[in-house]
Amino acid sequence: MSYFYKEVGQNIRFYRKLRNFTQEQLGERTNFDQSYVGKIERGEINVSLETIEKIASSLDVLPNNFFERKQEVNSDAERAHLEKINLMLVGKNSKELKHIQKIINEILLLKEGD
Repeated sequence: MSYFYKEVGQNIRFYRKLRNFTQEQLGERTNFDQSYVGKIERGEINVSLETIEKIASSLDVLPNNFFERKQEVNSDAERAHLEKINLMLVGKNSKELKHIQKIINEILLLKEGD
């Protein structure tokens, strides 16, 4: 069992849980058996790019998210919050993103003043 397989599996599990899916629900969406999903998440098997693509599509994420190293955050809870914020920003236009960034900057400046 390779470290890389485990890392990919952990990322898949993270996004599955972020969507509040069980392994069974992900299996239904991908036409995979629940035990197969479990093996993927534990990094016990080598999966094809086609399988990665199918899982990513079912979780509404880009496949490359499964290959990224975990962000330098203190906990899975923090990582989940960051990912939820990121998902909220997807699809926003440049003007909206600039406005959101200004709001975040103001909040952070207020916090620094405390």
